[in-house]
Amino acid sequence: MRTLISETPKKVGAQVIVQGWVHGIRKHGKITFFDLRDRTGLLQVVTDQNIELKPEYVVAVTGKIVARPEKLVNPRIVSGTVELQATTITLLASSAPLPFDMNKEVLDVTLPTLLDYRTLTLRHKRINNIFRVQEAVMEGFRRAAQQLGCVEVFTPTISASATEGGAEVFRVKYYDHNAFMIQSPQLYKQMMVPAFERVYLTSHAYRAEPSVTSRHLSESTQMDCELAFVDFTELLDALELVGRETVKYVATTHPQILQEFGIEPPKAPTHIPRLTMREAQKIILDRTGVDHTQELDLMPEDEREICKWALEKHESDFVTITHYPTKKRAFYTMPDPANPEYSLSYDFLFRGLEILSGSQRINKHDELLAAIKDRGMNPANFKMYLQAFEYGMPPEGGFSFGLERLTMLLLGLSNVREASLFPRDMERVDFRFSDKEVTLKSNATVGDQVYAQIKVKLEEAMISHFEEYDHAPVFTSEEAAKVRNTKIEQGAKALVMMADGKPTMVVVSGANMVDLLAFKKVFQVKDLRMATKDEVKDLTHLEVGSIPPFGSLFNIPTYVDTKLGENKEISFNAGLHTKSIKIDYTDWLKVENPTVGDYSK
Repeated sequence: MRTLISETPKKVGAQVIVQGWVHGIRKHGKITFFDLRDRTGLLQVVTDQNIELKPEYVVAVTGKIVARPEKLVNPRIVSGTVELQATTITLLASSAPLPFDMNKEVLDVTLPTLLDYRTLTLRHKRINNIFRVQEAVMEGFRRAAQQLGCVEVFTPTISASATEGGAEVFRVKYYDHNAFMIQSPQLYKQMMVPAFERVYLTSHAYRAEPSVTSRHLSESTQMDCELAFVDFTELLDALELVGRETVKYVATTHPQILQEFGIEPPKAPTHIPRLTMREAQKIILDRTGVDHTQELDLMPEDEREICKWALEKHESDFVTITHYPTKKRAFYTMPDPANPEYSLSYDFLFRGLEILSGSQRINKHDELLAAIKDRGMNPANFKMYLQAFEYGMPPEGGFSFGLERLTMLLLGLSNVREASLFPRDMERVDFRFSDKEVTLKSNATVGDQVYAQIKVKLEEAMISHFEEYDHAPVFTSEEAAKVRNTKIEQGAKALVMMADGKPTMVVVSGANMVDLLAFKKVFQVKDLRMATKDEVKDLTHLEVGSIPPFGSLFNIPTYVDTKLGENKEISFNAGLHTKSIKIDYTDWLKVENPTVGDYSK
């Protein structure tokens, strides 16, 4: 019978059979030491057998458990007080040579490589622990939803129409008909309210957003609640309870994992601060001098700043923002009776990012029908949804958490893709499309996609003043300045570098060079080098010289030298050697939010 590694400290002197993967190998003369890994941890195995072992080989080891000498005890592993003296080692499965060292505490690979070898990297303890925390997030959510008296339901992910409007939907062929992958389970969970009053569900949601930002996925997992016979304040109380109880459950269940990631337990006080969107914008103006009080939504930097305020003033990692403009919210959102320009809606922010959206819903059939028509949508596409309101819908509302995004923030991950087992975005379904298609298509296709993504980022930030250029191919700062009719110092030269082994975008003026020593001193970096052409290609899919100064497009941090900011306008290649954009420097700062420092020469 198999013995789990976690059970071995209690079996000193016993003969056992342990099965798992070869994790690391060390030879000392004729003696071989290797670490064996199973789902419960690591165990040191000692053998004098002449057997060929390699990392990730699957083996069954029979032998005797013995206590380690006190000075050789390893407190960092579950079996650290014992080792297995092997008598028989049976090979159950071999492994191909590994593409990188799996024995490091932190894998030294780029994000694309991490995902390209996903079935391998998920075996790594640190990566594996991300999803143990994610399981706890889901369990904490379920317990909190049940505490509210909710019934779990399971709703479809295929819809007969693009029911929430917009073009960000995936169309599928459904037998001889057209159908759509749902953008959220919103409409179906509302239909459940008259049947159960209070429901919760977990569901996949699909958004065909032309985006590769660090916080968006094309397929995400949503955790939803919908509650009947509640007013707006009761909805806020409910969502804050669920958020608070969810993160507390994670902190209680996995304190060691949070510690290993260098993350403090979430601060979730009983009274989480609440602000209207306009109140939040006023606080941000007073704190930073940046005036976004006329904007219709919080900008990403606004979310970060108001979360800093909540932490400083209320010792809370959470803040609830309410009353967003009605026209910016979904058609089913209840306008505020006191001021219909604003809605009874809310976002729940955590550590600088929105993790939840929701609202009180319109519950009267005629008002809902009018709202659908006002948005230019066809009521015929909402026939089943409207049926629930036709036969009596109580006052109700709800909210939805993003599982991957909350996991990312709990562990301080830099990209939401790290919190998805097999992330989907516009570049990837299991493997990157570029791996399959670049050989069939010109590099311009990849560049065009990046160019389109830049324009989407500018539009999302409401930047309308920028110039676009089509021109002959340029490969140097001098050529680019000439064809754009700009000064060379206005060129934003984007370089991909490796800073302490991690890809980083470093931006300087076309008239300057990176001072490596200065950069390392300013940003406390020990090792800094230019990325190789292969590394650049692997990360961006673009040719050197065509890369735009948007590290966020490639899920890496962006740094900019202060001298570039001496220009009112900057220009750059936008994914192609034949396309450029010119934009106000301050607008680029607003969109990219880079780290600024003095490091050029």
